[in-house]
Amino acid sequence: MLRGYLALTAQDSGMDADRVIAVRSAPPGLLDAPARTLYNARMAAAIARVPGVEAVAFIDMPLLQSLRAGTDFKPPVTGRGSDETDVVVTPSYFATMGVAIRMGRGLTEADRGLGVVISETVARRYWPGRSPVGETIQYGAGTRDIVGVAADARDVSFDRPPTPTLYHAWDDRDARVATVVARFSGPPERVTADIRRAVREAEPAAAITMLATIEDLISASIAPRTFNTLLFGVFGAAGVLVALVGIYGLVSFLVARREREMGIRLALGASTRGLKVLVVSGILRWVAGGVAAGIAAALLGAQYLKPFVYQIPANDPATLTVVTIGFVVIAAGASYLPARRAARVDPIVALRAE
Repeated sequence: MLRGYLALTAQDSGMDADRVIAVRSAPPGLLDAPARTLYNARMAAAIARVPGVEAVAFIDMPLLQSLRAGTDFKPPVTGRGSDETDVVVTPSYFATMGVAIRMGRGLTEADRGLGVVISETVARRYWPGRSPVGETIQYGAGTRDIVGVAADARDVSFDRPPTPTLYHAWDDRDARVATVVARFSGPPERVTADIRRAVREAEPAAAITMLATIEDLISASIAPRTFNTLLFGVFGAAGVLVALVGIYGLVSFLVARREREMGIRLALGASTRGLKVLVVSGILRWVAGGVAAGIAAALLGAQYLKPFVYQIPANDPATLTVVTIGFVVIAAGASYLPARRAARVDPIVALRAE
């Protein structure tokens, strides 16, 4: 779980979104298409006037909420996937979010209903090894021309593979309620508060359903994994501590019972090093049995751990090997201290006490 969590937090989001805020608000009541278009424009204008906001764009979906839209895309090759999703954005979306255009170009106003930008996953899936720019795809009852390929962005969920996405140019005639993304400079707390105030002033009755930086949305997206990793980590550390204390206490007890034997061995010429090896090796034989049982239990229970790990097999051999070696080293250290004390026993004192 720890390795999976580290891999999760280190992965690339596909977005340069450390200075981007996402704002989504619901207009009061049910608005008709022209009213929704006017509402979006009013929200964007209000946010653009906030000090520190450098660029504003629209997207039709809430970011990082694990929500997918359907698609009218008809793949040129069947059987390769059916998880593509449609996203509608304004042309400035890619620059505002920091999503790189890998091939071709981004969207323009002239692409409404005609052009589409696809993500790298879609390009690799249907046009492997070549550029799809310029290709015409079947989309619903019509066609769309691929004008560019955008980098894969984890804008649906951070702890899942990037969603295969088709980006379409925003059309006010669709009258969607927009999520406004704004690139900013300055302290996030101040800009967030200013944006909240600007939205309230533009429409006092609006319900703000999302107002957070992309970094905060990413943190919220992986919060369950963060909690699970912390919880399991605490109990795992407690288990190691209990094992360490238990081994130390058991070895101390066994060594105390064998004090006369240790004295006789020393009296007959045994070395202190030999006594240490005798005690530690004896304990490690029991530890080896316990580790073997633990590995067997881990392999049997791996299937139940799959939902909690990320990009790491639940029965990962490298993890089991490292944990095994680590536990054996801990056990050896816990048994060495009593063994060292036993090797210092004065043979005369031990025999006289008996």
